[in-house]
Amino acid sequence: MGVFCLKTGALLEETSAPYSTSENALFQDLWPTLQADDILLADRNFSSYGSLARLNHQEVDCLFRLHASRNSDFRKGLRLGPRDRRITWTKPLNKPANLTPAQWEQLPATLTVRLVRVRLDTANGRCKTITLVTTLTDPKLWPAKLIAALYHRRWKIELYWDDIKTTLHLDMLSCKTPTMLHKEIQMHLIAYNLIRALMGEAALVAHVPLERMSFKGPLDAAHHYSP
Repeated sequence: MGVFCLKTGALLEETSAPYSTSENALFQDLWPTLQADDILLADRNFSSYGSLARLNHQEVDCLFRLHASRNSDFRKGLRLGPRDRRITWTKPLNKPANLTPAQWEQLPATLTVRLVRVRLDTANGRCKTITLVTTLTDPKLWPAKLIAALYHRRWKIELYWDDIKTTLHLDMLSCKTPTMLHKEIQMHLIAYNLIRALMGEAALVAHVPLERMSFKGPLDAAHHYSP
């Protein structure tokens, strides 16, 4: 699991563990990477009370898709606009497994969040309606349209992982021992960031948006000019 910079695509930090480790435990390992005033985009698997409250304590704002088990009744809370509500969550009675008792005790009894229901375009040209939860609760600073546009960019994270796994061929590991596997993964991630740095430099020199550049093009150029 990793944290990417959405502006540059650079991998800021990563963590790994045996396959039996939950994603939420790995997610918690990445929290020290985040700094005050950061905005974290992630999918709905991480939109728990514990994660939102803990990151809010670090002054990190979150924007997640609402978990399927959460109530999305828009008749509750304060109406901020069409399909836009500010509500208060109550701390659950049961502590999640990924937090220690001390960490759980430090969390507030309530948490104010915002629910925004948006329509997003899908890859097949259709639209789907999803509900987002965020700690960006000011509708003047963060209009619903801006919230929707920001979350729509979250798909870029999946494309960054695809660059690593498919374009850099990390989908099939060749080493046999845990130590060498760790080194193999680290070398791929270093190579990914070096190509991203090359892309950023090329975008600045050519005065073009970074989004216009493919990952494969700079990789091929690096291979061609490396001799």
